[in-house]
Amino acid sequence: MGARALTGRPLGARVLADSVLLLPVAVVLGLLAARSALAAGASETAIRIDLVVAWSFAAAAAVALSRPALHRVGVLMAATSATWLLGYLQFASSPLLWSAGWLLAYLYLALLTQLVLSFPEGRVWSPSARLVVSATYAAVLGTQLLIGLYEPGQRNLLLVRPDQAVADGIAQVGNAIGLAIVIALDVLVVLRLIRLRGVARRVALPLLVAALLATPLFALRSVAGMQGDFELRDRLQQVDQATQILIPIGFFIGLAWSRLRRTRASTLVVELRKGGAETLRDRLARALGDPTLKVAYWLDESGGYVDEAGHPLELPPPGDRAVTTVLAAGAPVAALVHDPALLDEPDLIESVCATVGLVLENEQLAAEVREQLAEVRASRARIVAAADDERRRLERDLHDGAQQRLVGLSLKLRLAHAGTDPATTAALTRAQDDVEEALSELREFARGVHPSVLREDGLDAAVEALARRASVPVDVSGSVGMRLSDGVELAAYFFVSEALTNVSKHAEATRATVALGRDAAALMITVEDDGVGGADRSRGSGLAGLADRLAALDGTMVVEPVVPRGTRLVARIPCGS
Repeated sequence: MGARALTGRPLGARVLADSVLLLPVAVVLGLLAARSALAAGASETAIRIDLVVAWSFAAAAAVALSRPALHRVGVLMAATSATWLLGYLQFASSPLLWSAGWLLAYLYLALLTQLVLSFPEGRVWSPSARLVVSATYAAVLGTQLLIGLYEPGQRNLLLVRPDQAVADGIAQVGNAIGLAIVIALDVLVVLRLIRLRGVARRVALPLLVAALLATPLFALRSVAGMQGDFELRDRLQQVDQATQILIPIGFFIGLAWSRLRRTRASTLVVELRKGGAETLRDRLARALGDPTLKVAYWLDESGGYVDEAGHPLELPPPGDRAVTTVLAAGAPVAALVHDPALLDEPDLIESVCATVGLVLENEQLAAEVREQLAEVRASRARIVAAADDERRRLERDLHDGAQQRLVGLSLKLRLAHAGTDPATTAALTRAQDDVEEALSELREFARGVHPSVLREDGLDAAVEALARRASVPVDVSGSVGMRLSDGVELAAYFFVSEALTNVSKHAEATRATVALGRDAAALMITVEDDGVGGADRSRGSGLAGLADRLAALDGTMVVEPVVPRGTRLVARIPCGS
């Protein structure tokens, strides 16, 4: 059935479907055209040049059509090869064939322009490039049509009024338009070469450079035609057409260069087993020769992709980037976002995906862990923030409620002393002392819950207050200066408070120091004493809780022994700029 279906299709469709047929068909048609041209007395040198160039484009088309990523390019190359010899129809005796050959003689130039300005994707690059391509088609067909209206000749079915001068004038204008198009094409190609990166650059660079090298002679032809020197223009045509073979040669060089650069994929298995700081993405990018490669990891729970850091990642729509899914045990584990030019080598992509499937599965698990860790950190930070908010609310309630009532009660007891007997006065004095003591304890408790001096005067003043209340002399150096966020200031305050409490209770120290410092990224606090040492946060002391509070803010705490005796606690808390 497949053979019958293929046989029933038009010749052109069968050739494009099976690229192996393209070259022999091109050879046969070229020989038939050359035979008719030789019979009409055409130049053998010109015929040889045209055949070589046309067959070169046919060979390039056969290779391009066999690669899915280059199919559009293959169609354009096949069309260029097929139209290269259309001008030979002018050697036919039939007026219809002669007129068709005249009208389409330079159609290959428009196809070449479209090929160059759409390589390697097969889609014209930009609106400017589309404008140049459209102008080329209009100029090629329109100029020939207008000249045909006045070009004298018995076989010219387009002729309206024979006038060689008018025909030559139109040809001169057409040559000026051609020169402008060539300049615009060169500018677009140079800009394209500057922008291309990765695999697309390796594939396209040789062909685009070849196009640049092939345009100067065409420009000289156009200048000669503009000056009315049609004899020089025709002499330059053979050499100009011969240089067009550089384009298919550039195509083959680009493919070979790209394949040679991709041989590193065979060493990927060995590289993945090596250690080092290089990431899996970097190794894949090097193996595939695509520095723009991105790796997206699939998360079953969320049903989406994340990047290496665990952040959500949207896959790009089809177009400038290609997406290849990596499977492990039949299930997706990741996606490679890469240059579409890599689709030209499906076997390479498949082998790389098979090689790294297991590694990417492990990376996927790591990405899930990182996502969960990020959520745990965020949750811990929210818990600490909620606890701090509750501390502020409790301190405010104590200050505005119970503390104020105790102050009022103390005043009432003092006023009640007047006019009472000694026994009653003594009882009231003892009651007032108890109230004052309770008030003092309440204030101390409120200060421990959330110090008002920190809220009102900032971290520098709060640390000075802690130093004054400490049971050993404390020297404070450095300062924070500006106010920081509530969470950072509270964490720093409780770090200093707990550290000085440990000095008082356990260190048997005679002196302590507190050093404050801050850079663009973090707040640094150092508390040092000359005590007996031995502080260890793993023993269930308050240092463990401080470490957890600091970790909730992505901060760190280090406990260091001091020689010859003492302990140093160093905290680093990120605080931004």
